Amino acid sequence: MRPFPQMPERYPDELVGSFLTRFIDANALGSKYALLKWLDLPSISYGWQFMDISVLTPIWISLAERLEIGLSDLICELSTKPYWACFQAKRRRAPSVESALGNLEGKLPFSPDFLRSPSHTRLELQFCAQCARQDLRSIGVPSLRRSHQLPGTFVCHEHALQLIHRCPNCATVLAPRSDLVRISLTCPVCGCDLGDPTADVVGRSTPIFRLAVFEHDCLHSAEAPRQASEVAGFVRNFCRESNINMNAVTMEAFGSAFNSWRRESFGGTAHATRIDLQGMPTLCACLVALGFTHHSLHAAIANSAPTVEPTTRRVIRPKSASEARKELLALVTGGQKLNWCILRTRHSSIYWCLVLNDFAWLEKQLGFCRVGLTIPPVRQDRRAAFYAKKQKQSDARTRLLYRDPGWLAEALKSSSNERLANRDDHLVCLIQKAKANWFARSGRPERFSQERAAEVVGLKLHRLRLLNQRLPLGPESPLWESSTHYRLRVLRWTFERFSNCGTLLSSSQLLREANLRNTPDLRSLAARIMHP
Repeated sequence: MRPFPQMPERYPDELVGSFLTRFIDANALGSKYALLKWLDLPSISYGWQFMDISVLTPIWISLAERLEIGLSDLICELSTKPYWACFQAKRRRAPSVESALGNLEGKLPFSPDFLRSPSHTRLELQFCAQCARQDLRSIGVPSLRRSHQLPGTFVCHEHALQLIHRCPNCATVLAPRSDLVRISLTCPVCGCDLGDPTADVVGRSTPIFRLAVFEHDCLHSAEAPRQASEVAGFVRNFCRESNINMNAVTMEAFGSAFNSWRRESFGGTAHATRIDLQGMPTLCACLVALGFTHHSLHAAIANSAPTVEPTTRRVIRPKSASEARKELLALVTGGQKLNWCILRTRHSSIYWCLVLNDFAWLEKQLGFCRVGLTIPPVRQDRRAAFYAKKQKQSDARTRLLYRDPGWLAEALKSSSNERLANRDDHLVCLIQKAKANWFARSGRPERFSQERAAEVVGLKLHRLRLLNQRLPLGPESPLWESSTHYRLRVLRWTFERFSNCGTLLSSSQLLREANLRNTPDLRSLAARIMHP
C-alpha cells in the first residue's frame, strides 16, 4: 500500500465522515470513490453511508485497517455507534465480520453484537453555526460533531443554538449523510447567510437543551452502557412507584418538538409517546423529564436492580400423549420442580392430557396421587365450559380439547358469532338514533359521514365498513349518509326555504342556491323535488 502523504489530526467529538473528508482533501483524492480505489478497497455497495457508521460493514473494517486508525477508535471516538449501543436490543452478528470483531471483546464498552444492528440515524446531518465559526477561526476548517447527530438532539449542547440541516431560504440539504460534507456558512444554491444565530437561541433551562446535554453525556461517558430493556424497566418501575404517567410527563416537558428529529423541519406535533427498545429519543426524553442525569441513572440502576420486562410464558398445548410426555420431560430437565399441584395450576394442558390419556405414566413421574382425582362426565364439562366460573371454565375447556374437540370448536364458533351479532345490533341501534337526531337539526343540512358515524360508537373507519357489510341488507343500506342522499336533503331544504317565502325557482337556480354543481343528474333530482 502507498504511504500516506498526510494524515490529519483527529479532533474531539468529530464525526468519522468529517475526518475522512479532511483526509481526502489533504491527500488530493477528490471523492470517496477515489479514496477506496487508492486504498485498493472494493467498490461501495448500494446505500453505503459514508458520513457515519450505520451498520458495521467490511468496508468500514478495511478502512480502519488501511488508515491505521484502529476499529475500536473508529467506533468509540469517531461514530455515534456507542450511543446507539446503549439502547438497542441485542442481535446476532453476521458471519462476514465475526472474525474481525472477535478480538474486540475487551476493548469496547459494549458487545460487538451491537455493531451489526442497523441504527436509524437521520439522513441529513446537522451542525451548529457557532461551532462552525469557532472551528474556522481555530483550525481553519469546520468539522461535523458526533453529538449533533444523535436522534432527539435539536440544539447545540454548548451554545444552545438550534442546529441547521437545511437552508431556511430554499430548503436545500446542506449536509447529506452519504456524500462528502464540507461545511459552509453560506448556502451554495441561494447564497443565504447561515451564520446569523439571533433567531435560533434556545433557553438553557428548556427540556430540549437539557436533552441535548444528557445525550452528549451518554455518548462520551466512560461508564459501560446499559441494555435498553434494563433502562426501560427501571423507568417503568420508577413511574409506577411514583404514580407518574410516563407519556403525560414527557409530552408536558417536550411538547411539539419531541419527535421533530423524524421530520424535515424543527416544528411538528407529537401525538403519542411510548417507551420502546428502539425509541431512544423517547427513553432519553423520559429520563430528562424525570430529572435524571447520565451518572445518576447509572447509580440508580445499580442500586435498584430493576425488573426487566418479563418474557411471556409459553403456553404449552400438546396434541397427543406422546407430545405431552416430551413437554413434561423437558420441564423436568430444564430445572423446574414439579408436583401434582404445580403441574395442574401452571401447565394445565399437559396435566389433563396425561390424566385422560396416560395416567399410569404420569404417576411414575410424579409419584402416587394422594388427592382424590375426579373427572366429570363430558355432559357436565360441556355446560361448565360456558356457564361456570373462570377457573372451572378453563379446566372444562381444556378437558374438552382432548375428549370432544369437535363439539368444543363448533360451540366456540357459535358463541363467538352470537356475541358478534348482539354487539352489531347494539352498535346499529346507537348509529340509527344518532342519525335521526342529526337529520332533525335545524339550519342548513350537513352530511352524516362515515367519520361522524364512527365517532358516535367509538369505532375505527375500517371496522365501521365491516359492520355495514355484515348487515342483512349488505352495502345497499349504509349506516352513514351517501353523497346522493345528502344532496337530495340539501335540495329539499333549499326548495322549502324559498317556497315558504313565495319565490319560484328553476332547476338551475335551485342548484345554484343550494351551492351544488349544475350536472344532468342533479338537475333531474331538482326537477323531481320541484314537480313530485
